[in-house]
Amino acid sequence: MGGAASVPVVSQTVSLAQVIGGDVEGARRTQEEFSRRCPIVSQVRSAVEAATGDLAGAEATQREFVGHLGETVGTTVGLVLGPGGAFIGGAIGGAAQGAIQEATGHIDQVMKSAYGNYALYLMSIPLRPGASLASGATAAIANRRVEHFRVVHELPTKYVAYEYGGGGAEALTSTQFSTMRKYNGNDKGYIVRAWRGISEERVNSVFDTLKKEWRGQDYDVFNHNCQHFCRRMIRELTGDVIRYRD
Repeated sequence: MGGAASVPVVSQTVSLAQVIGGDVEGARRTQEEFSRRCPIVSQVRSAVEAATGDLAGAEATQREFVGHLGETVGTTVGLVLGPGGAFIGGAIGGAAQGAIQEATGHIDQVMKSAYGNYALYLMSIPLRPGASLASGATAAIANRRVEHFRVVHELPTKYVAYEYGGGGAEALTSTQFSTMRKYNGNDKGYIVRAWRGISEERVNSVFDTLKKEWRGQDYDVFNHNCQHFCRRMIRELTGDVIRYRD
């Protein structure tokens, strides 16, 4: 849904269209995102959660608000500028979000502890210092990020990372979540999105099918890379379509 989910009226319009189209669950998710990402609404929600003793919920709301603040700014700028403003707003929002990620040490955009066993995480790992800031521009201009993507599945006794590169699609296992954050010498991986309750059998089935299709010799850094693979895997497992600036 991206920044549109955090903008009043726009978010409600999207939800209405989803309901009319029969996607009631999608409409519910849009409004859930709105309540966590809209600048004023999210702060009210967080305050209520804290006041009622739901400190984990309050933290999760604040984390998602910060994790999508740049996108909210970019979408708002695009709407104000009118026709043609989407590109400028996208560039501004992407750069702002990248700056936030750099400044916070690459904060997870969702709170991991709120999901638990059998959660599925979309993780982004900057390829070099400053990559998150650069990704704001590349996401807006070319719909690409200067980051490595992987899908991480949390199981009771281990984590499994699914990714794609020149060696084809592969699965990496570790008992430490910190290992899931590391790639090619960088340990700043952060969670972009998360889903609950995805069974091990389902993930294994989807990956076994995909690894036959995503072969090493077909890898292309621009047109057939880790980001494309993760988007496909997430779509197969959850039905959600991931955009680079989500």
